[in-house]
Amino acid sequence: MDIKVQFGSLSEAQGNIAAAATKVRTQLGELKSDLAPLAATWTGAAADNYKRAQREWDEAAKALQEILAKVGVALGHANENYQDGERKAADLW
Repeated sequence: MDIKVQFGSLSEAQGNIAAAATKVRTQLGELKSDLAPLAATWTGAAADNYKRAQREWDEAAKALQEILAKVGVALGHANENYQDGERKAADLW
């Protein structure tokens, strides 16, 4: 069985994951800011329901950011490990 790894592709994927996480975080922050004036006008059950939904949204966004961070770290470790394996294999000769 052959395993072929392109180190540049792993590094690029890690960068893409980080960029995507930043973009999602930025867009969600902008959306929250855009909604704030409208949400400030709500009272009673509408306000309570919005706050609950916003908390759920924030928790889901945080979970997504954590997952993306873990994927980025895993890609970085994989890249390092493959490069280390390649160096060790080359040193055998």
